[in-house]
Amino acid sequence: MPVRLEKTEEIIHKTQRHGIVYFGWWLLVFVLIVTPFFFMFWLFNHNWWGQALFFFSLVLGIFFLARTVFLWKNNSAIITTHRIIDVDQRGFFDKFVSEMPYDQLDYVSGRIKGFWGTIWRYGFVTIQNENGNMKIVLDKVKHPARVQRNINEMRKKYNLRYLEDPVFLEDKFSDMRTAELVKIKKMIEREIEARDIK
Repeated sequence: MPVRLEKTEEIIHKTQRHGIVYFGWWLLVFVLIVTPFFFMFWLFNHNWWGQALFFFSLVLGIFFLARTVFLWKNNSAIITTHRIIDVDQRGFFDKFVSEMPYDQLDYVSGRIKGFWGTIWRYGFVTIQNENGNMKIVLDKVKHPARVQRNINEMRKKYNLRYLEDPVFLEDKFSDMRTAELVKIKKMIEREIEARDIK
């Protein structure tokens, strides 16, 4: 599911989880692919089951390698000129996408925690909207302070470009006026109904 951009929208920055986060999977792949070659002659001397074990280990290693690379490349946060998009790839057939436009964004923080996070410079970026009812957490991304800075810079540019543009404001306020008129109309209708009942 590729991300669809608006006409005037551009991708500014894309960040992924740090590769070291998948260290356990890289180690497992290394063991499954490399180890059988150390025992290749011994395995091949044990008829069909030795050969089956050799090829099974290789196939399993290649599968885990493909899965790890797929998850690593597809778990990403995309910073555009209009919004932040978080793509959370949880498996081959499970993807969760969330986004937050800059005009709803209120709070951005970056955090590096723990020994390995400090050594490898990865951490968390938390993005929250003004009501506090929606939160996006970018998990174990590279250089969280840089990601936080990029988001804040793009939010400022967005606000300067769109929120102070008279045409944009007119459209926004016209929507607000329409909503207010609908509320007033409903209040008047309720008032008329109450009088009719009396």
